Order: sequence, then C-alpha cells, then structure tokens
Amino acid sequence: MTPEDWENLVKRGKTAVQGAALKLATDAIETLEEWQKPRESRFRGNLLTEDEYEAMLEAQGGVCAICKEKPKGSRLSVDHVHGTDQVRGLLCNLCNPALGLFKDNPDRLKRAIEYLERGGSRSAGPSERDGLGEAYAKGKAGKTRS
Repeated sequence: MTPEDWENLVKRGKTAVQGAALKLATDAIETLEEWQKPRESRFRGNLLTEDEYEAMLEAQGGVCAICKEKPKGSRLSVDHVHGTDQVRGLLCNLCNPALGLFKDNPDRLKRAIEYLERGGSRSAGPSERDGLGEAYAKGKAGKTRS
C-alpha cells in the first residue's frame, strides 16, 4: 500500500467513526426521549390522560398543589382519594408521600401543624405549654455536665 492509500484509509476510518458516533448519540437521545414520555402507569392507571395531566399542570401553574414548588428532575405525581378515581391534584415527590404518611387524615395533619406551631422556631426546644420545657432543659443540662 502506498502512503496515499493509507491516508485515504485513515480518512475513511475517521469518517466511519464520526458517523458511528453520531448514530450512537442520535439513538441514545431518541431512547432517552422515549423513556421520558409518560406511561399509563405514571398516571395511576386510567385516572388521567396525558392531555388531562397537562391541563391540570397548567392550571396549577406547573407547581405542586401543596408547596408550590416546581418539580426537580421528575414529573408531579397524580394525587387521588385512595379507593376512588377522584383526582385531587398534582404533588411533588416530597408532598405526595407526606400525605400518605399522615394517612390522608386532615385531623392528623392539623395536629402536626399545631405541634409545629407550638414549638416556635426550628431551634426551639419543646413547648412550655406541653409542660416539657423543664424536662428538656434538665436533659440538655445533664448532657453538658457529662
């Protein structure tokens, strides 16, 4: 083979590699786009169609119905009354499981809010109203002596 043949072979090889890299990147992008498309299971079966989801998302301003924050890296979850097909709204990945942990019970949530409000600031100890302030202070004092 002459040097020119080698040069042509290298050029063809570079072109082939560039084409293969472009094809690989294009295929990866298509796969990712397809993967990111909503599936029926993401909408709790047949609770919402894609159009209904988009309409609800727009009506909520693109944010969680509770915390009003935009979702970070994922879609908002479809919140519904358990045991029914009644959709309440779209929630982020923090608010949605939080409701579940409170068993969707408004009374339990109210008591949690009252508890937080009694505690004052985030750094405050137990509320004096609960009669726990003194016990808290004793416990803190005991830790500093040890």
